[in-house]
Amino acid sequence: MENRQDWSIEKPNANEVGQKIAKKWAFDRGLDWNLLEEKAHIRAVYAGRQYGGAGVAVPMFGVPRQNEIVRICRPINHVRYLNPPGKIEALFNHQVLDGNNDPVIITEGITDALTMIQIAPPQVKVVSIPGVVYASKPEIFEKLAGRIVLTAMDNDKPGYEATKNLFESLMVVGVESVRKLEIPAQFNDINEWFMAAGENEINIEIMLQYAAALHEIEAKKNNNIVKYNEQTPSIIFSR
Repeated sequence: MENRQDWSIEKPNANEVGQKIAKKWAFDRGLDWNLLEEKAHIRAVYAGRQYGGAGVAVPMFGVPRQNEIVRICRPINHVRYLNPPGKIEALFNHQVLDGNNDPVIITEGITDALTMIQIAPPQVKVVSIPGVVYASKPEIFEKLAGRIVLTAMDNDKPGYEATKNLFESLMVVGVESVRKLEIPAQFNDINEWFMAAGENEINIEIMLQYAAALHEIEAKKNNNIVKYNEQTPSIIFSR
């Protein structure tokens, strides 16, 4: 996440105008406010005049009004996010990993995470790194051990580097398989792809990569070697 600023005072719910602004922010990105209000506990808040007024609060760990990140709807002075105080040393939405071994998608940023929470199959869990620098911190990925993981970083240089670092970190913690969702080159991120192509195309890519992961797992059982191809970030096989 870019242009972050810490804050510690709980943000009150937005008034009617603020509610409309926050919901328009979601609408402009193809996000279903009512669905995400239920699934991700988002809410419209008043962030303060110095931050542009209305914002969308997203619980960092799935608990409303605790450790919330606020996405500013009308940025002033280029502030995009207000973070809970202190260091963020965990994945956004990581509480969905408790009590299951379901496959996981890791996104870059809150907007992409909300997009995936909205459209991904229900058996696929969605988490997000709080910034590309966290891709190099294996300790925050420990709950992903033994899982099939799909990465969905942005289509830019930092995103490519984050993908490489994610693969390395995830191998350290012992994931079952890790693959990259191939976002078409003309789109910068998951939300942009979703806005242009809709959810079906993305879910087809999810299913294709999941099937490839199952093939990879079977290949490992047959003593194939799995390598990371740095030029084209994907998994390849070699004898």
